[in-house]
Amino acid sequence: MAKESGHVTSLEVSFSHAAAAISLLGALLNLLFIRTLLKHRATLLTWSTSYIGVTVFILSIVSVFHGSLMAAECELWTASSTGSTGLLDNPTLSSALAGMGYCLLAFVFTCNFMLALERYWTIKYSEKLPRAAIIALITTCGSMCCIFIIAFSLSPSTSWDYLPMGKPVDMDNSPLPWHHISNMLLLLGQLVFVAEVIGICVVYENTYFNIAALYEMSHDTNEEEAQERCQAEVQVQRSILLRCIFMSIGIVVFYVPNLVLVTVAIVRPFFFSEHLSELSYAWMVCMTTIIPAFDPLWTPVLILMFQENFGTAFVKDYSCIFRHLGGRRDDEKTRTAVEGVQLDSKE
Repeated sequence: MAKESGHVTSLEVSFSHAAAAISLLGALLNLLFIRTLLKHRATLLTWSTSYIGVTVFILSIVSVFHGSLMAAECELWTASSTGSTGLLDNPTLSSALAGMGYCLLAFVFTCNFMLALERYWTIKYSEKLPRAAIIALITTCGSMCCIFIIAFSLSPSTSWDYLPMGKPVDMDNSPLPWHHISNMLLLLGQLVFVAEVIGICVVYENTYFNIAALYEMSHDTNEEEAQERCQAEVQVQRSILLRCIFMSIGIVVFYVPNLVLVTVAIVRPFFFSEHLSELSYAWMVCMTTIIPAFDPLWTPVLILMFQENFGTAFVKDYSCIFRHLGGRRDDEKTRTAVEGVQLDSKE
């Protein structure tokens, strides 16, 4: 990150702290959500008809680790940037954290791709996703993890200009040539990210046309009962499709800008310093630091909003906590009022 002036460094440090707090909040929410899934696993984690519940469960676990890692990276970067010797100053540890971050991101992208494919397959064929497709997705995810691990294990050091994503650099923090093996492997892994985003968009486009065909079919039928049943099914499928689309939009908003910045920084290392002022660059980095921090919050919130059975179970599990907190606030208000009356009587 830019460190040319105290003002810019202070701005970046403030956003880094905020990103760490938001990431930890998302990790905590996912932990609570995982507890609900496990408690109601008999109804929420069934895979006899669909893998959606299991995929959401895996995605929640990944979000816990990813949110915790992003928070750790932000705080470790803050320690290093404020002058004290931090863990990110160790090239081996810094590269290991960067590789872990990209691996967790590969899991996030893969889970969202699987949700898109599962919804498409259920609507088109009324059955769960074939095992061969799942094996292909797992193999792709594993290959991406291997690519990122090798890329950062061969990197002399790591730069954290675009938190929470690292970039291979030389030992003196100077940029490596784009054809360095670390950069080539990282670019290859990012191409897979782009392919998955395009794949998700294509799958959802085809899912939309399938739902439109079902809707037209419901109008073509003459039996009133069959028409109502078909329309109800279309409404349910539209609701689930909308939730999955929002989750995938989150991937584009939260991570694609950082992927683009890292790619540009590899191919044109001095592009931003030549075209942006110091303050403009600092604000750009601050935005790309804090925006990904919302991803661990995004997934559980969307699921609780759009998936009624998940939301009902979650509210049921934790409504007692909110009632308890509300009761404590009422007790404090009552105690404050009584103390005020006593003071008035003494006077």
